[in-house]
Amino acid sequence: MAHIVVITHEHDRLLERKLFRRAESSYMIHAILEDLRRRGHSWTIAQGFSTKIAGDAAVLHVDSTTVDPAYIEYARGFPLCLNVGVTDISKSRVSTARVVPHDGWEGPVIVKGVLNCGGLPESRLNHR
Repeated sequence: MAHIVVITHEHDRLLERKLFRRAESSYMIHAILEDLRRRGHSWTIAQGFSTKIAGDAAVLHVDSTTVDPAYIEYARGFPLCLNVGVTDISKSRVSTARVVPHDGWEGPVIVKGVLNCGGLPESRLNHR
């Protein structure tokens, strides 16, 4: 069976988020890891990129709008890594629904910040 490394931000506390209570978690990764374990696979959480952990595959799960290039470099060291191409999920990057100067739009708009989830993940990680 495969050993999967889940790469998180060095200050993330993924395991403290009620890992095996999917109904209480907003992260799909919890249910996925539980299912992988039931199927005989093992996994390890790599908090940060300084400790090299061996694995057959990895999942990049840095809970941040943009991913530090050092995490990408670490993730590319695995034979297979999910999410390694997802380095920026900012609204300006993933959405084409934007109003820009001189586009002729005169109707109402909803102003949203660039950071995902109102910047809460960054705020939480930066406080540690």
